[in-house]
Amino acid sequence: AKTDFSQRYHLECPSIRSQPGFRFTQLFHPLIKNPVKNNADCNQSQHGIVISGPNTGGKTVFLKSVTLAYLLFYHGFFVPAQEAEMYPYEGLFYFGNDLQDLQVGLSSFSGEVKNYIELMEHILPSNLILIDEIFNSTSSDEASALSLAYFDELHKRSVCHIIVSTHHQMF
Repeated sequence: AKTDFSQRYHLECPSIRSQPGFRFTQLFHPLIKNPVKNNADCNQSQHGIVISGPNTGGKTVFLKSVTLAYLLFYHGFFVPAQEAEMYPYEGLFYFGNDLQDLQVGLSSFSGEVKNYIELMEHILPSNLILIDEIFNSTSSDEASALSLAYFDELHKRSVCHIIVSTHHQMF
C-alpha cells in the first residue's frame, strides 16, 4: 500500500540527517495538479527561513508542503520531493489560521499569542516550527519586534528551525 501510494503521488525516499536541518530539492504539494516545485535548505548553523511575497504567491502552500513532508516522513512514507534530507525533530508545530474566538473574548491577535505561549510551555528539545503570516493581525513594526523577540526566546530554550511567512518589513 505504501509503495502504491508513493508511486501514485511521485514520492521519494528521504535520507535522514544526523544534525538538525533539512534540504529539499523540488519539494511540492502532492494534492495540487501541476504544482510549483521549490528547493529549500536549512542547516544546523541557521535558525530558519523567512518567506515574503505577494498574496497568492505560494507561501502557504510551501509551508504546508514542508509540514506534509514531515508528517509523511514521521509515519514511514516517502516524501513529495525529488530529493530530501530530513532531521527527525522531536516537535513539529504548524500555525496557520485565524484564531479569533468571540465567544471567549479572543481577538485574532490574542488567539495567536495564546497559541505561541502554549508552544513555549510545551517546547521539546528539537523542533521544526512553521508559522504562516505571523502576527498579521497587528501593526507591522510591533509585530516584527514581537516576532523577533519570540524567536530569540525559542532558540534559547531548544534547538529550533523556524519557517515563517510574513509581510513585515523588519524581517
